[in-house]
Amino acid sequence: MVYMGHRRFLPKAHPYRRNKKSFDGTRDERSPPKFLNGREVYKKVSKLRVVLGKGEGSVPALADSLWKKNSLLWRLSYWQDLIVRHALDGKHLTKNVTESTLGTLMAMKGKGKDLLETRQDLEEMNVRSELHPIIQPDGKKKLPVASWTLD
Repeated sequence: MVYMGHRRFLPKAHPYRRNKKSFDGTRDERSPPKFLNGREVYKKVSKLRVVLGKGEGSVPALADSLWKKNSLLWRLSYWQDLIVRHALDGKHLTKNVTESTLGTLMAMKGKGKDLLETRQDLEEMNVRSELHPIIQPDGKKKLPVASWTLD
């Protein structure tokens, strides 16, 4: 079973941690992972050796690593000393999140994230059975209306 585990980042007393029905049928009692400062991250990524490509000659990333490829930014001498090691563009981030949220809520074609593939992932993970695609007599798959969809 695929398990994302994002509830572990919520406060210990948050009601979603105990909510089995809306998630995968389990409670999440785990603590969030340890925060890594720039030096600790750099120590991990400096060991990372990846050759892009598949098949013969490609080198997999470290098995216990979160990173799958090297970033050119990691070569900057001051990167490990930065407090914020990435930059987010607030204007575009707001636009994209708003568009995606409204697209999902209003079931707008091509704008939301509630797609057939998403519902098939739920089916594969064996969670939220009321949202699994329904196969029609003609063989096409239909998505049941979700509780968050507005009309």
